[in-house]
Amino acid sequence: MTSTQKLNIPSDRVERLHYIKRMFPQATGEDLSNSWAGGRSQALSKLHSIDAPSYARNRNFINGAVTHLSPYLRYGCLSLNETFAAVKAKFGLVGENLLMQLAWRDFWRQVWYANGDAIFSEMEAPKVGIDYAPLNDFVKQGNTGLPCMDAFVDELLTTGYMHNHARMWFASYVVHHLKTDWRDAADWFESKLLDGDFASNHLSWQWVASTFSSKPYYFNKENLGRYTGEKYCTGCTAKCPFDTDYETLKERLFTQAQITGIDISADRIALCRRRLLPALGGGTRFEIAPSTTSQAPASHDAVFAMAVFRHGGLSNGPASATPLLR
Repeated sequence: MTSTQKLNIPSDRVERLHYIKRMFPQATGEDLSNSWAGGRSQALSKLHSIDAPSYARNRNFINGAVTHLSPYLRYGCLSLNETFAAVKAKFGLVGENLLMQLAWRDFWRQVWYANGDAIFSEMEAPKVGIDYAPLNDFVKQGNTGLPCMDAFVDELLTTGYMHNHARMWFASYVVHHLKTDWRDAADWFESKLLDGDFASNHLSWQWVASTFSSKPYYFNKENLGRYTGEKYCTGCTAKCPFDTDYETLKERLFTQAQITGIDISADRIALCRRRLLPALGGGTRFEIAPSTTSQAPASHDAVFAMAVFRHGGLSNGPASATPLLR
């Protein structure tokens, strides 16, 4: 007869964490800080404290009013559906910017659902010349010599989190400046994220690399300085690889091929807004004139996943899927 053992789990969060670690030593993982409090109650508190107008104004700033909902969505403490409904009910059209981000989350989900493990390979041919060097250890250790990138990695390793804009800068630096294989970098990055999942992580890296976008993502020092308040640039003595204009950066980074993709970002945004409009019950201010650019590649048809908002909910991903990060 099998014996049972009662677990006396402490009510204090930190004590409970240490207790669980002792009870389940085989459950290895990153030794992250205790700054994140999990659970349904904490998730609802975060959801109800969202300031959508502030989010729209400054979410791209490192110290902006981001929601920090991603871990709760990732682990099912919140569903994407209820999050959308709560934002819609509280803010209506004012919540457009945040609702757009939820639409992108569902977009990545639908791409994964439609393509399966293909998301771990290049969805499209790159629009520029990219290389496939392994991710260097000095990047993983946060020893690049660039205060901004090293600070981003340090935050990732200690908290499991990185601001979305910092993720874009970091990915661009790794892929385009260091000529790293985006697949190797994406695998490592996902393994360190508290809120990470395969679909939005790997497809976001592909978006930066230009293997699932119309052009590569790259940035300059002015852009980084603006959205960080010069936090990392002031006093920096490193030879900055970003300190030039965009035209010079393009010539320096993409010498093997010219940017050949069609810029369909405006079309995507216009379509997403038109799909969101019925769910929001608004007027026509989101309407954008049809673009005259060529038809988007077939793989981008998944953008129609955003139409699901018209039905007041979100579709389900594959059985193994988890709520996505964006």
